[in-house]
Amino acid sequence: MAGHAGFGSPAASIPIKEPRENQVLVMIHYSTSDEIKACRAFALERNHQMFEEAQALSRSAWALLEVTDMDVELFDRYQAMRRKADLKFEEAIEHLRLLNEDFPPVSISTQKAHRLLQQTEPRA
Repeated sequence: MAGHAGFGSPAASIPIKEPRENQVLVMIHYSTSDEIKACRAFALERNHQMFEEAQALSRSAWALLEVTDMDVELFDRYQAMRRKADLKFEEAIEHLRLLNEDFPPVSISTQKAHRLLQQTEPRA
């Protein structure tokens, strides 16, 4: 499924990598630092939600252990919920890893250089 970016973009000759599991395909193009920051902020917000979902599952699992009349069935439910929470945490961690790989934080020096470039460009 490898190919090239299209639609006449300046990145039309940049090969597109094979998609990885849990990766959102995006069209590769040259973005401004503001666009990259916006994409990163959106992805970070989703990642925060993923961690909150995992934490809620984990809290629910622990609450099952606080029941005074614990039996095998209830303990099995606890274990299943813990596994589900652990998988959610792993998914959120992998999402964050991919996010940092695909949308690395824009350094302060890069932001300053971009602003200086914008200030020196002729205005139409």
